[in-house]
Amino acid sequence: MENNYYEYESLWRFFADSVEKYGDSALFCKETDTVSYRDFKEDVLKLTHFFTGIKQKKIVILTVDPVRFAEAFFATVFSGHIACLFSPEYSVPEFLLDGYLFTDNEVISVFPSLVEIAEEPVITDPDAPRIVVLSSGTTGKTDGIVLSERNVLKNLYSILKFYYFSPGERLLHVLPYWHMFGLMGDLFMAACCGAAICLPVSGAGVLKAMRDFKPEIINMPPAMADMLCELIGKEGDVSAVTGGCLRRVMCAGAHLNEKTSDRLLGYGIKPLTAYGMTECSPCISVMPEGKLVRGTSGVLLDCWEIRLSDGNEILLRGDCVMLGYIDEAATKERIRDGWFHTGDIGSIDEEGYLTVSGRVNSLLVFSNGVKCFPERAEEKINLLPFILESRVAKVTDRIGDHPKLIIHTENEAGINREEVDRIMKEFRVFPYETEYTDSALPRNRLGKMIRE
Repeated sequence: MENNYYEYESLWRFFADSVEKYGDSALFCKETDTVSYRDFKEDVLKLTHFFTGIKQKKIVILTVDPVRFAEAFFATVFSGHIACLFSPEYSVPEFLLDGYLFTDNEVISVFPSLVEIAEEPVITDPDAPRIVVLSSGTTGKTDGIVLSERNVLKNLYSILKFYYFSPGERLLHVLPYWHMFGLMGDLFMAACCGAAICLPVSGAGVLKAMRDFKPEIINMPPAMADMLCELIGKEGDVSAVTGGCLRRVMCAGAHLNEKTSDRLLGYGIKPLTAYGMTECSPCISVMPEGKLVRGTSGVLLDCWEIRLSDGNEILLRGDCVMLGYIDEAATKERIRDGWFHTGDIGSIDEEGYLTVSGRVNSLLVFSNGVKCFPERAEEKINLLPFILESRVAKVTDRIGDHPKLIIHTENEAGINREEVDRIMKEFRVFPYETEYTDSALPRNRLGKMIRE
């Protein structure tokens, strides 16, 4: 695919060009009908006209309907407002309460009355605040990450050099649009390339949607990739689970372990990975489809300048770094001397492949001076038979601190404890306490391990 999108400095130009290219093709596929690129544009411009009369600067998008969410997002930006991406599952934080809340009730009451179409939007400053995404920030409290159109467009065009869709390809929508990875991978990239976004009836209907829509691509968290492999293994038939057309998955939000990667390859599905964070609009590196390098997070995008600190923390500089947090103090903490501090430890090889070892704040430091990035040990332990997942932790009691290994398994007796011991010794976290569980270890909505 020829990348000819560098001229665009606004989401409107990118959006209008996609509609011009793919007009009557399906942008969204539902269980009973489809929404074409052209019809979607008409509804966006009707809502843009409505939003133009809204006095509040921020519009908080709370609808759970992916099509209405996407329409509300573009209409917000095109009407010169700030789109605040937010999950309806949570309470609206105080710093967004001065915004206009676009809820499911608003969808029901507003859309039937929309008849007037906005004229072509006026192109505004590409560096102005246009998107706010919620985050826990650097202090653990709810904060907002502020992005511009230039942030996300520069990121989009850099990604397209390594990962893109073909016109008409079917993408099964999994990642919600209130996450930047979902907005980028399941909307911007799909619309830019002319893909068809297939919508499950609900989150619980993903398996049925795979069989019905027969998608060729799914962007998913690694935990879902693990579950997909388990289902295929139990069913014994790839097509019965995936619909028979799935040829690649893109995993982001957490690390994809090598065992799952190997299983996907064995099922004829290419396991691609991406690394990023909302503060980076969101993508930092992407695995090119033509050259998979296991254990890495893919190739660093050319929108980034990278350097490693003395402690090997990944530092980034470029047009895709956020404008800042709502909390100015938090911004100064993460962006210092022009460099964004990711909080991740990593390395980069001569070909530009990035390897992320773990989080700075997940480093375990014991009283005997031993330091361990738990992710590294867990990666090897998770490859052992009968171990579904594991977590290395530090336990402190009245005697002192010591390592603890929590193993999720359905067959404790089958685990090779000598191999587990060998790995724990390799990472100098031996002796250790062991806990077995038949329940999945806690993860957040993006599949990242929750560490106490």
